[in-house]
Amino acid sequence: MKVEIHIDDDTYALYSRYTSASRPNAIDAMEHQLERFSGMDPKERWLLVSPESRRAIEHALGDLSISNAAVLVKRILAHASVTLGKHQINLTANQMKEIEQRAVRNDRDPKLEVERILWDIMRDYTRAI
Repeated sequence: MKVEIHIDDDTYALYSRYTSASRPNAIDAMEHQLERFSGMDPKERWLLVSPESRRAIEHALGDLSISNAAVLVKRILAHASVTLGKHQINLTANQMKEIEQRAVRNDRDPKLEVERILWDIMRDYTRAI
């Protein structure tokens, strides 16, 4: 099927900047973008992240590369939880903020602060037995 679409000059000029050897003109660049997003339901809410925001997220999550949504979810869960043996404890935003504040106050890395808190919990628990 062939469809004719009218695109304003500004949009055409924008896509002209994204040409390459494999997509030598703006029309090819637009078709490529449409193909990339063909599996996305337009009725659903999607989150697109700019490269600058992606870099900021990667930095916040330990400077590890995020290549797709599944990796992002995995990194967030790892960042926002503590594993104790077989149990994963999801931290609230307030708990994470408290840990970060303690880490700054104690001049420690937040991961070390979590370890310190867990050791304190285990120490207090064994004293109570």
